Order: sequence, then structure tokens, then C-alpha cells
Amino acid sequence: MLQEDKKQIMGQGHQKKDDAVFKFFKETMEDIGTVFAMDKKNRNYTSERVQLICVFTFIDVVASYWYEYLNKNGTQKERFINWVKQYCLTEKNEQYTGTDFINLTPENLYAFRSSMVHFFGIAGLDGNYKISIATNRIDNNLIKKWQDGFREHGHSVIIIKPKKFYNLMLEGAILMLDEWKKIINDAQNDNDKKWEHILGIDRIYKKIQNEGAAKVMLPENK
Repeated sequence: MLQEDKKQIMGQGHQKKDDAVFKFFKETMEDIGTVFAMDKKNRNYTSERVQLICVFTFIDVVASYWYEYLNKNGTQKERFINWVKQYCLTEKNEQYTGTDFINLTPENLYAFRSSMVHFFGIAGLDGNYKISIATNRIDNNLIKKWQDGFREHGHSVIIIKPKKFYNLMLEGAILMLDEWKKIINDAQNDNDKKWEHILGIDRIYKKIQNEGAAKVMLPENK
């Protein structure tokens, strides 16, 4: 098939694929967000470790498809680390600046992810810092009191609330989407960039078809 014919065929089916890709991202974010649902006493139905596993899954999904779009190679670990470094553990991220997250590195975070996902555990950090997990309801002043107490005994501890961690990653996704929006806008007046965007969406679409799971709404009763 001639290159121009291929472009024409892919161009005709682009909107359908574009819609499917963004629908998949939207559903992923909605599904992961449900683990933070609360009862009337503001208690989460889902445990903190399960919440963290879902947030790490969110990073894996977004990083994987983003680098597919950019047509970059790399292992799952490399994609995770690069995505977190570029969009989450950065001063550009409002949920990062002035918080304990400044003591994390992308490599530490990946070690934490692997330990939590595979062993329900917490990996140690480089240097003197350790990680602990708190419920989302615990008062920040109490967390600071605990940290001061640990520090008095020679230990530096990062105490992570899963919802706060999720907000950090969500803000990272927003930064990525802002970058994506700029790419799309630039493609409006540049045929080469437009074709790159179409190919990028096509790569994500194929990955979703091969590896993703579609949500199908069916009636619960006959």
C-alpha cells in the first residue's frame, strides 16, 4: 500500500481511535479514584495498602501509554521512573513543592512500588529516611508530632497518606495532559506533527486492544 493511501485510511479512522484512547484513560482514572470512597464517618472502605497499589497501577498505566504515544523504548521500570521524574517529583507539580515528597527519588519510589505491589511491604529509602503509611483521616499536626518524635531518636520518616500521594500523581497526569494538549495544538498547523500524533494515538489504541480491558455496561437482571 502506498504511504499516502495508508495515511488516508489511518486519518479516516483516527477520531474513533482518539475517542477510544481518551475514554480508556478516563475510565482508568475513575476506577482508581473509587478506592478513596468514604462512609458517613469519612472512613475509607478500602485499606491504605490497597489504595497505594492502585495509585502505583495508575502510574504504570499512564507512563506505559504515554511513552507508547511518544514512540519511546524502555522497560516498565524505566518508563515508571522517567514519568515520575518528569511530572511528579518536580517543582512544576504543586502537590510536590514544600512537602515531604521532596525526600523521595524516582528510584526510591519504584522500590516502594515493587515492594508494596508484590509483597504488601515497604522498601527502605536511600540515606536515613524511612517510609511509613498513615490513614487519610489522620491530622497533619499529629503526623508532624510523630515525625518530630522519630527525629529525636535519630530517625527521619516520611509518613505518606495514600490520598495525598494520589493527588501528587493526579497533578502529574494533568501536567502530562497539558503537554499533550500543546502537541495536539501544534499539530493543527503542521502536517508532519499531525501525522506523528495520528501514529501515536494508533500505537496506544493497538496496545489497548492487545493488552487493555474494555468496560462493557450490561444489564444486571434479565
